[in-house]
Amino acid sequence: MIRKMVKNIRTLRKNQKGFTLIELMVVVVIIGIIVATALPQFNKATEKAKEKRAMAEIKNIKTVAMVIYAEDGTYPTSLGDMSDYNIPNPFPNPWGGTYSYSGGSSFTITDGMTPSKGITATPSSGP
Repeated sequence: MIRKMVKNIRTLRKNQKGFTLIELMVVVVIIGIIVATALPQFNKATEKAKEKRAMAEIKNIKTVAMVIYAEDGTYPTSLGDMSDYNIPNPFPNPWGGTYSYSGGSSFTITDGMTPSKGITATPSSGP
């Protein structure tokens, strides 16, 4: 009789399907390790993409300023003077601030961040 009960218990255990708590915990730990290693790489890629976007937008502002200079003989004094060329004023940068533009006999465009991300343009230089 006891042998029959032991056999029935073994049969029940073999027929049970599912995961143990330890197996689930191991999977959660592995997922946590993967996320912990991938997240910093994602943040770096996001920041690099923002910098590339800012460089492209500053280059567009610079091009518009150069076109206005070619047409009028003077650089625009503000971003507002570029509204005919679809340059918004203020022009938001990727970090939530606005680009800084100062014009006159020359011009300087910066990313508008404090501290600066180092993305600038003048008539004779980058981006």
